[in-house]
Amino acid sequence: MEKLAIITGVFNLIVEFILLMAVDRISGFATPLWKKAICACVIGLYATLCMLQWSAAISGSGLRWCLLAVVGIALYWRSGKCLPKIMLFLLLNFGVEGFQNLAQEKELLSFSLAGVVIAFICVFCFRDGASQRYIAVELCYGGRSLHLTALVDSGNTLRDPVTGEPVLIISHKAATELTGLTRAQLSSPLDTLESSPIMGLRLIPYHSIGMDNGMLLAMALPGCKLAGKEKDLLVAFAPAGLGKEGAFQALVGGDL
Repeated sequence: MEKLAIITGVFNLIVEFILLMAVDRISGFATPLWKKAICACVIGLYATLCMLQWSAAISGSGLRWCLLAVVGIALYWRSGKCLPKIMLFLLLNFGVEGFQNLAQEKELLSFSLAGVVIAFICVFCFRDGASQRYIAVELCYGGRSLHLTALVDSGNTLRDPVTGEPVLIISHKAATELTGLTRAQLSSPLDTLESSPIMGLRLIPYHSIGMDNGMLLAMALPGCKLAGKEKDLLVAFAPAGLGKEGAFQALVGGDL
């Protein structure tokens, strides 16, 4: 019995890890590998405990789905499109369960319904996920911490002219929330730099297709996190939005 419980737990661990990888692939947002591993281990451990003699106290469909929901929230609540990712994770599990029912009891309806709903979520909620990749960014300044979603843009070649290091660009809303600088101040970088509203500001020259050369306010921020890894970042403040504000609030080049 204990051997069967361990085998069941390992099987569930592998399946859940694959499903978490699938959510990353479909959404385009890569969560840290260690977080996916921990979540998969938690679900695998629960499956093992459900196979033991005292499983009646913890087994049951309701408790399992509550655990899956908690895992989804813990993994995605700070990322862009949080709710669709949690729904997709739950629906992928529903699809696997439907497949098991189809194989065991020939419940074709539940499996077909799961497939239709999953396809709907993938098409309408993650239409750009397959072609775009997102990472989590945490910026720290003045005792505040700001969590953002950054689009990995290979066309973003903005670099520090002094050190040659790549630069992270954040939207005006994120810059205002982090530093208190207004959109008007961000739109007039030279005037803002002369008035020195905050310490550490500098200018970064930029050029974009179809636009003249210009300047962006920037600041070096130590102790930030990029895709879960601590890193000192040079952050430039865009005077406007960066496209799909709901999907991402920052741009990161492929070399950062």
